[in-house]
Order: sequence, then structure tokens, then C-alpha cells
Amino acid sequence: MMDFLFFIKTLVFTLVVVALLQIKIGDARLEDKAHMYFRGSDFAAPLDDIARGGAKAIQDGLKSTKQKIKHKLFDEEEKGSQSEPLLKKREAKNSEASDKEKAPGFRFNWE
Repeated sequence: MMDFLFFIKTLVFTLVVVALLQIKIGDARLEDKAHMYFRGSDFAAPLDDIARGGAKAIQDGLKSTKQKIKHKLFDEEEKGSQSEPLLKKREAKNSEASDKEKAPGFRFNWE
């Protein structure tokens, strides 16, 4: 019940703040004045640079990841697949396993 009351109090407080910010003083609303104050503050420019740097880092990371995935998926197929020796080894192991299954052992033959 306390969580629900906290939610209601927070909702009411938010609605009151939003309503107060809509009050017009002079030619601009309080919301517009607050926005201009925050945009013109000394902290806005460094924070903007930090956000741009973070966005650039994410963009570069995604680009690098996409290139690696593209290289792994498509370039190996064009080169004739460097994984062919691995496939041959697997086939050899599978044929050895099938030879072992054909070998006589202590199995019952129900036919």
C-alpha cells in the first residue's frame, strides 16, 4: 500500500510542477525560461561534448562489430571457406565413429 501511495504522491507532484511551469511571465513561460537557463549554463557545453563523444563511441563500436560479422559470414564463403579443413576432419571422425558402430562388439542383433 505504501508503494501505491508513493506513486500517487509522485504523480501529483509531477502534475503540479508541470502546471506551474506553464505559467507565463512576461513574454515567455517559466518552462521556456528554465530551458534557456540550463542551455546557457556553464555545464551545458561540456555535457554536450561528453554526450557527443559517447554517441560517437557507440557508433564506432557498432560499425566495427558489423564489419567483423560481415567478414566472418560473407568473406569466408567467397574465399572457398577456410573452414573446409575442419569439415574434412569432422567427416573423418564421423566415418571413424560409423566404422566403430559397424565393428563387432557385445551388441545384440535383433534381426
